Amino acid sequence: MPRWAGRYQAGKFAHVIYATPGSKLPAAIGLSQRRHAGYVYVTGNAGLNPYRALPSYWQRENSIIAAQCSVSRAGYRPG
Repeated sequence: MPRWAGRYQAGKFAHVIYATPGSKLPAAIGLSQRRHAGYVYVTGNAGLNPYRALPSYWQRENSIIAAQCSVSRAGYRPG
């Protein structure tokens, strides 16, 4: 992650990751979070248009992200 990215809210950044096997899904989401991305989409699809369909692990992806969001928001206090 470039240093300048830390000056902006994570919601300004998105990671779109393709050709990721289900066994690597948690690692891909975790790396995206560590690299300050506010949004992430991971798919196992590849080829000319890897975004033509949802990945086979879509429900699992949503569950992992939802769990991380609830953990990260646990300390959130509206200003």
